[in-house]
Amino acid sequence: MEFKFLENLGREFRDTVLRLLRDYSESLFLALIMAFILRLFVFTTYKISNPVMEPNLKLGDFIVGYKLPYGFNLPFFDSHYGQTTPRRGDLLIFKCPKTPELSCVRRVAGISGDRIEIRGQRLLINGRVAKYVRSNLKPSIALKGPEKLVAIEEKITGNVRAILISDKDELGNFGPYIVPPESFFALGDNRDFSEDSRHWGAVPNNLIESRAIFVWLSIEWLPQQDGSFTSRLRWERLFSLVK
Repeated sequence: MEFKFLENLGREFRDTVLRLLRDYSESLFLALIMAFILRLFVFTTYKISNPVMEPNLKLGDFIVGYKLPYGFNLPFFDSHYGQTTPRRGDLLIFKCPKTPELSCVRRVAGISGDRIEIRGQRLLINGRVAKYVRSNLKPSIALKGPEKLVAIEEKITGNVRAILISDKDELGNFGPYIVPPESFFALGDNRDFSEDSRHWGAVPNNLIESRAIFVWLSIEWLPQQDGSFTSRLRWERLFSLVK
């Protein structure tokens, strides 16, 4: 009798599991298809592995990019579909011009036809000089070194963003440079430690992958006296909008 009871209990459990699988398999399949479509056409993810966008994007940030404003690429096809005209101030994820198998994230400083100059670390767009004030943002602890980095707010053409500058002023002067058609001029916010359009030239619009919208995860690496690193979660940055 006891074995019969256990056999019946096992059969009932198996039937329950099979019924649940049948009931939810269709929903699970649809959810997987929806996630695939969103990943393919709507959202992308990117890990910040260098300090070129400090102080706004920090080492260890994981960001989400929104594809729809700039179109999308179909798998196995080179064609780009949808709108690809960037706006000044947008923070874009795009294929790196020199290494297209990798992705870069930079800010749009100029669009087609703009005249870009940098004089004494001051950005000029079409002859208009950016205004600067001190910023409350701080660079990551991992960036502290012999060179002094200062965070300032840069305001031009209606856009305001924080940037980092150093005392060296190695890339303090640039241009003038006219942005060619169907392209944009990209700058890193960590102005003196960024490889960008000052090195590559303008970036073709068809290399744009998405616009960065928010940080979904952020891990800070803290240097120790013995040369090792420890990590901590930056709770204050989770699901924060990028600027």
